[in-house]
Amino acid sequence: MKGVRVAPQQDCRLSVQFEPIRNRHAADEPVTTEYGQRIEIKTGNAVKVVSFDVTIDCRNIIFSPSVQMSTFTAKVGSSPLIFGFSAPQLVGKYDAFVEVSQKNRLIQVIPISIFVMDGSQ
Repeated sequence: MKGVRVAPQQDCRLSVQFEPIRNRHAADEPVTTEYGQRIEIKTGNAVKVVSFDVTIDCRNIIFSPSVQMSTFTAKVGSSPLIFGFSAPQLVGKYDAFVEVSQKNRLIQVIPISIFVMDGSQ
């Protein structure tokens, strides 16, 4: 069961952060965190400062805010974007999607699973 485990009605935070690839070989290495996923952009203009919009889409959970923009120096990376939410009251699996876009163009959708579990599970 891969995903985030939370208690019913627990106050939670989802964090999204952009980091540059540190060296040429890093692109071939697997992401080391359980929830991390690499976004690789191969086309476009080489610029020093970049902006991305991040939207959290979920049918059953309200994220606040649901959309944020991150502008940062490409070679440095971004500060974390924090999206708050309260876990649903009902035990079960909930799917959410982190949608990353730039200039109204969807770049990548990253699925995440949120498991609401009571103390006996």
